[in-house]
Amino acid sequence: MREERIDLVHVQGGLAPVLGWVAPAAARRLGLPVVATFHSWFPRSVALRLLRPWAQREMDRLAAAIAVSQPVVEANSRYVTADWQIIPNGVNVHLFHPDGRRFTDALEAGPRLLFLGRMDPRNGLDTVLRAMPGILAQFPKARLVVVGDGPLRPYYERLARPLGSAVQFVGQVYHERPQFYSTCDLYLCPTRRAFFGITLLEAMGAVGLAAAAEYSWSRIARHVLEVYQRVVR
Repeated sequence: MREERIDLVHVQGGLAPVLGWVAPAAARRLGLPVVATFHSWFPRSVALRLLRPWAQREMDRLAAAIAVSQPVVEANSRYVTADWQIIPNGVNVHLFHPDGRRFTDALEAGPRLLFLGRMDPRNGLDTVLRAMPGILAQFPKARLVVVGDGPLRPYYERLARPLGSAVQFVGQVYHERPQFYSTCDLYLCPTRRAFFGITLLEAMGAVGLAAAAEYSWSRIARHVLEVYQRVVR
């Protein structure tokens, strides 16, 4: 920090081990202001309940506390207080945009369905796979593409085996995500718990583009920069 002549330290995941602890401590030793962004929602936290006095001291030392959504504020406010500022996550609206595919294409060639996310129980892929027999009964040409990976992938692949070629697992992708969104007719998001839901913004097409633009990185960056300028002053 000395060598780079840092003006402030911004921690992603405030109070989360280990950088959420050691980075602010190092910054304070140099007299640098610390901004922390909180991403996590949780129904309860035994750790925060037991360490509440320490956690509150850490919060009081922050120059600014950012939360990505109101539910994140509510989750953390059960244990600590802060002057919260909500700045959501951003999305690259130039990378994720409509490609001109018509909704009637689904009627001609069969609907293309997309699940994109980590293969975690909370993301609900099992819900989609259990719904597929009913979908195929009405739309025999329907196809489901599953994008993502995780330790439970073998379990979900076994669950999808009776569906045959109607389900395709492609593994983890990153830069290719826009192509998968643009070639599907319906994006499925059966997630039961999400901190923000960034894939919903990525999936928005022509109708949702104006809403997604509210979360463009250029717009979000301006809000964060305003926090930086206030803190440094």
